[in-house]
Amino acid sequence: MIEYMTVVRLPEDSKVAKGILLTKDQYIIKDGKLWHLAITRQKNNATEQPILEQLCIPQELQQTVLARYHAQLMHAGYEKTYLTMRQRVYWNNMYTDIRNYVANCETCQLSTANRHPTKAKLQIRDVPPEIFQRVHMGRRPVT
Repeated sequence: MIEYMTVVRLPEDSKVAKGILLTKDQYIIKDGKLWHLAITRQKNNATEQPILEQLCIPQELQQTVLARYHAQLMHAGYEKTYLTMRQRVYWNNMYTDIRNYVANCETCQLSTANRHPTKAKLQIRDVPPEIFQRVHMGRRPVT
């Protein structure tokens, strides 16, 4: 996006060119960096700054930035990680990338409790040939 904004020359692919023309008002170049402009989605938007400036992260740095934010947030869930990151940074499909990263985070998987524990399988016992040949004792539930 930054090369199209500085050179002012659209790519040959008409689909890509159309996408750039439709979204060009959402980006600015400030201090040589590409920034995405977003409107904060809150009921009580402050009138002095309703527009949020998010630094656009290049694709090769996205996983590094995501890993650092997630670790600094003490391996928070994907919603909290996304809401924190969207205040400062931006890239396409950021929400999906964060959700996939958190779902596959090894530390998060080890520390999360198993909400669906495996239950013991039922065992079939043979019927004894005579009464009281085999006695079973069960535990009484603690109340």
